[in-house]
Amino acid sequence: MLYPGVHPAIKWTHLEGLPYEAGTNDCFQLMRRFYFDNWGIEIADYAYSPDWWQTAPHLDLVVSNYAAEGFLPVADTRTLEPGDGLLMATATPVVTHVGAYLGGGWFFHHAITRKSAIERWSGVWQATTLAIVRHPQVVLPPNPAVSRTAVDLLPAAKRARYQQLLSGLTPWNPS
Repeated sequence: MLYPGVHPAIKWTHLEGLPYEAGTNDCFQLMRRFYFDNWGIEIADYAYSPDWWQTAPHLDLVVSNYAAEGFLPVADTRTLEPGDGLLMATATPVVTHVGAYLGGGWFFHHAITRKSAIERWSGVWQATTLAIVRHPQVVLPPNPAVSRTAVDLLPAAKRARYQQLLSGLTPWNPS
């Protein structure tokens, strides 16, 4: 399946479809592998029980540790970039789910009882996102799929004619 706008330099397909296993193959472990495989970022393997948010609701393991791993909060969600971490509180007051934004409105994650997957970052996933974080080592080249303009999508002959017409126009000056 094609996912329009997903940054082509991000590797994720080798991690898609993995069965869920708490503490071994869950959202946190998936993100550890995702960031290491793409940027060599080593995230510590924090010890936690599968139901830590129920047995110790005062702990916010993700929020308490993302800065120690080099991630910084993104203040303006309009600047969301591929590779950003999405921190979600799904039916809990603390962050209990993490994923990675891939671009084009898609994110990669591993929900409880499901296989790891790419999904639209919308609806419940967007509504439960409490924070977005970015790591300074996450650097990507421009995405050719979204770096183009509408003119770039025109057939070559029409694009040349459009540019020829533009070259003969005088720029608009409102004064």
